[in-house]
Parts: sequence; structure tokens; C-alpha cells
Amino acid sequence: MHAGMESRLNKKVKIISCFLNLYTIEYSRSESLFKNDAE
Repeated sequence: MHAGMESRLNKKVKIISCFLNLYTIEYSRSESLFKNDAE
């Protein structure tokens, strides 16, 4: 049971980190676009 909970947690962590990676990529992209517009 403990191992099952651990693997479930690992899956959640992987999904969350994947979303965070996508978010940071999109954020940096939009930020660079914003900087380009400002200049």
C-alpha cells in the first residue's frame, strides 16, 4: 500500500513539474513579446 501511494505521488509530481515547465516557457515567451512591444 505504501509503495502504491508513493508511485501515485510520483505521478502527481511529474505532472505538476510538466505543467510548471510549460507555464514557465509560455511566461518567458510572453514576457519577451511584451518587452519587444515596449521598445
